[in-house]
Amino acid sequence: MADAPLLVHDEEEDVTKVLSTRPAREGTVASSILSLVISACGAGVLSLPFALSCTGWAAGSCTLLVFAVASAWSLELIEMRARDLGTASFEATGAALWGPRAGLLIELLLFATLAVAQVTFAVLVGDLLPPLCAQLSAPSAPPAICATRRNAIGGALALASVPSLFTRLHALRHVSLGALACLAFLLAVVCAELARRAARGELARAGRPLRPPADWTAWLGAFPIQTAAFSNQFNYTAMMAELQRPTPERLRVVRLTSVGACFAVCCAYGLVGYAIFGEGVTGDLLEAFGAARGSLGGALRAGRAALAACLILKVPLLLQPMRSIAIGWASRACGDGGCAYVHGCTTAALLCGIYCASTLLERVEDVFAIAGALGLMLVCFVVPGSFAFRPPFSSARRASTRLRVQGAALIAFGSVLTATSVFACISNLARVQ
Repeated sequence: MADAPLLVHDEEEDVTKVLSTRPAREGTVASSILSLVISACGAGVLSLPFALSCTGWAAGSCTLLVFAVASAWSLELIEMRARDLGTASFEATGAALWGPRAGLLIELLLFATLAVAQVTFAVLVGDLLPPLCAQLSAPSAPPAICATRRNAIGGALALASVPSLFTRLHALRHVSLGALACLAFLLAVVCAELARRAARGELARAGRPLRPPADWTAWLGAFPIQTAAFSNQFNYTAMMAELQRPTPERLRVVRLTSVGACFAVCCAYGLVGYAIFGEGVTGDLLEAFGAARGSLGGALRAGRAALAACLILKVPLLLQPMRSIAIGWASRACGDGGCAYVHGCTTAALLCGIYCASTLLERVEDVFAIAGALGLMLVCFVVPGSFAFRPPFSSARRASTRLRVQGAALIAFGSVLTATSVFACISNLARVQ
């Protein structure tokens, strides 16, 4: 969309009027906030207690606040430039500002981010299903087919492959909301377990507020986990295109409330899980519950099953944009002609890649380190920060200067985090080998 006309206006009311002319604006402030929270607070929040165990509970809470502020800044830059240019997607804004090659680079980052999210889902399914199958199977019965991690991941992807072949996934539109509901239910279970253990005096001994980085790999590996909890930058511009009356005041409410809600959810999961298990918590909070005595039994099993089902159903939703990007690249490289079964072949190739990666990476924290190295920090901070340095601007000169300062801070912040994620990723891979 680099050849689209640049809609530059001197007054914010004019920009709002231009944005309001787009059809099918059905989003409210509440639904927009919920959409952003759903896209950010996924199953990765189960790893936040592990992140706090790496840095210390006080230092981890402070870094979560830093990530929340940085996320709010990046969303503000995305909003300002989308209103300046009249664009309706994150990649369209990048292409309009920096040219077609920038749009292609953002597409590549989007593909990598979605691929890592798919691998994360598969790894979590591999953690969720085997203990559930073992608990539900009779002692004298033969092992269930999903009793092993590889079989559980393979079976889950096989189930997801059927809806993945469809081009219209309207029936799955509420799956992400279901996943958020499962996480809310599991948070209630975790809080109940915390209250029960507190009443019996069985809580883990409180760790240090700031844990010195004896293991730099684990300490730095906590940052991608925390970043993922605020990664809704790709969806923000699309949300703007759906919001009724997208005035700056309404968008500010949506932006700040969604970031605040994500911060609250992250702190709740991180601090409660850390209070129960201390520094012995693993990268998957539910895995730690499965190995602990006194878990809430039926409620925990129900939450595991529901969350695993939602993660399996989310695979087609994320696979659809990945497939569209891959087919678009193939079309540009080879022309419009090609295999008549390109849709199915691309789906099968993507699912096979997800299976191979998820069976090789057994720890979800390693997946997050790879996500940071492959571009999660670039998407969340560096690319939005670069938007502040490319005219035209419709805001006042003082506002433009402030946004440039924000942009420079985001670029520096994201670049440092990318470098630390690369270090953590290489160290984790070397340790596995």
